[in-house]
Amino acid sequence: MKKIFSTLFILISIVSYSQISIVTADMPRQNDTMRFSIATNGITANQAAKTGVDTVWDFTNLRPNSQDIEKFFAPSATPYALQFGLLNASTYGIKDDALNALGGLGGAAGFSIENVFAFYKNATTANVLTGRGLTISSIPLALNLNPRDTIFKFPLNFRDVDTTYFSGSTTIPGVGGISIQGRRINNVDGWGTIKTPYGEFSCIRIKTTITETDTISITTIKLPIPNNRIIYTWYAKNLRYPVLEITQTTGLAGALTIKYKDIYRPEAFASNARFNANKTNVSQFDTVNLVNLSSGTPNSFAWTITPNTFRYVGGTSATSNNPRVLFDKSGAYSVKLRVVYDGGADDTLRNNYINVLTTSINEISLNNFNLALYPNPAKNNIFVESSVDNNNSVIELFDVLGKKFNTIDFAKISNNKLEVNISNLNKGIYFIKFTTENNVSKTEKFIVE
Repeated sequence: MKKIFSTLFILISIVSYSQISIVTADMPRQNDTMRFSIATNGITANQAAKTGVDTVWDFTNLRPNSQDIEKFFAPSATPYALQFGLLNASTYGIKDDALNALGGLGGAAGFSIENVFAFYKNATTANVLTGRGLTISSIPLALNLNPRDTIFKFPLNFRDVDTTYFSGSTTIPGVGGISIQGRRINNVDGWGTIKTPYGEFSCIRIKTTITETDTISITTIKLPIPNNRIIYTWYAKNLRYPVLEITQTTGLAGALTIKYKDIYRPEAFASNARFNANKTNVSQFDTVNLVNLSSGTPNSFAWTITPNTFRYVGGTSATSNNPRVLFDKSGAYSVKLRVVYDGGADDTLRNNYINVLTTSINEISLNNFNLALYPNPAKNNIFVESSVDNNNSVIELFDVLGKKFNTIDFAKISNNKLEVNISNLNKGIYFIKFTTENNVSKTEKFIVE
């Protein structure tokens, strides 16, 4: 009997000694900087889900595709010093891309969502997401959460389980608003040892399940977007940043994102700078959209185009994220993009990428080509009126995701005016593209309510 109790005592002692407890001191602090790497492979969904008592997670085969530095800003050092410093008393803010999907819809609706920050408050009992700051059409706004999103409750120990709910909204002046609501379930479901390229650590493992809906409102239309995800996080003592964090998004576009604390690895910046053009074979005076596809979050962009017989248009420049370029002369143009991160830089070396052909067609000046849609928003019918004769023009209709409708039911009222039947369309944002017989086109947005 004594032997049994002695054995149990030894086992209990080993378990107690091996487990760690995460407290608020193990969380980031204001003005911290943490270097991290991003990997796109090396871990499967089944490996991420593996857990239990005294588990060894060996992820030493991870190789970084990109790398950056996470900065934990004082609220006063962000554009939202008033909203999340003086009024909200958050501990720190970090740049956040959580509202990227809404940003795409915002662009389609005629406004931009930029410079998104997430703000957190560290306390003895919990680490809490208090809200997000976002700049919409140059106006800094606060999306405060009430109830707030409790990231972790402290101390964080093996077998802890908790559920919290969060919601918040903000008004976009003259447009509508943005709201988020959701539920977070934390389950400390494992402990043991984790091995990554950065090192080997005693850790606990937390599985977080987030069910969230982000909604953008434009006039009377609400466009909800599911933002559901599972996050697996491994924490060690005194690192103030996860050793490893794996985010598994759900739905048709589900993906696995792997982010881990690391040292500087120059190879992580190779091939970071990437871009595409919306078209590479164009006519003189065509506008080409250059789309930045670089990984991570660059701090700055520098585009170089040769020869220099071109112009940046639409308010863009050589330092824009996605510039628009108008080519004045025919020939082959080379394009180079250099991106600079907190932790490094990279550029592309794409020769003779854009081919510009001389056109013999008499161009119609875009300044003299007007396209009007009314009423807008509309319900059953919308009128399309152009400043050019539409006898030989092409009319195309697209949804907000860029999907083109095969046929459009319209009646010609005059050479310059059409009536389009939209009664069969669902509520939402759409685009009409009008292309003249001289291959000059314009696109306008309209809303079905």
